Amino acid sequence: MTTLAPVEFIRQGPVATTDRPTPEQAFAWTVWPAKERPMRTVALLAGMTAFGAMAGVALHDAALGGVAGLALAVSVQRYLLPTDHVLNNDGITVHEPLRVRRVAWTDVQGVIWKHEQGFLRVSREVSGRAVARTDGMRGFTILLGSDPVAAESRRQAVDAFLRRHG
Repeated sequence: MTTLAPVEFIRQGPVATTDRPTPEQAFAWTVWPAKERPMRTVALLAGMTAFGAMAGVALHDAALGGVAGLALAVSVQRYLLPTDHVLNNDGITVHEPLRVRRVAWTDVQGVIWKHEQGFLRVSREVSGRAVARTDGMRGFTILLGSDPVAAESRRQAVDAFLRRHG
């Protein structure tokens, strides 16, 4: 999958209001928080390594310390590895490191925007499985990235697709 610069992609027309959007219109981006914030990533990895070492010493087993460190890495995998987002006429697809989430625009109730991310509220089960509940709402998080210009264009693209298809 090719990651396109959001601002250039918007200028090509997929977000422009049209009566009949064509099937090939899409908007895609990749967010990799660990790469965007290298100092925070180094601190996180150092902390995870220290915790794994302490667990290994406390349990008198280096393998269990390694398992503890690996469990921590899996728990923050969305931060450590890239996440791809694809908007098209059918809905939104989020390719996370360990899973893929898809939701149709008709199932989206709205988006709550906060800083560099948005919480996509959905009306029912997505892909046959219930989605996470947060404060009594169902949905999942969309990452926009730390660049304010790119994040704003991505937010506008999601809003435009919602207006057009939702």
